[in-house]
Amino acid sequence: MTATDAEAQQFSAKALREWDAHIELVLRGLAHALNNRAASLGAVVELSRHPAPGDTSTETLLTTEVDRMRDLVSAVRGIVSSREDNAAIHT
Repeated sequence: MTATDAEAQQFSAKALREWDAHIELVLRGLAHALNNRAASLGAVVELSRHPAPGDTSTETLLTTEVDRMRDLVSAVRGIVSSREDNAAIHT
């Protein structure tokens, strides 16, 4: 039995189901947010194909998306901040 198994036995089945439901909601929200970022980046690709002189919409969109991606990374860091094996997220 691993430490994780022993820890899990401390919680009731109801508590574990509730936790699983919360994790699923967080992951669904994260997937939704990432999908929105992908759609925005697709728009940037389209805008870059036929740029208009003086048009700053691509730069504005990219700046906004970078900020949103940083927010998502921050959210993930907050979820895993108590874990020791999250070094890849802190790069």
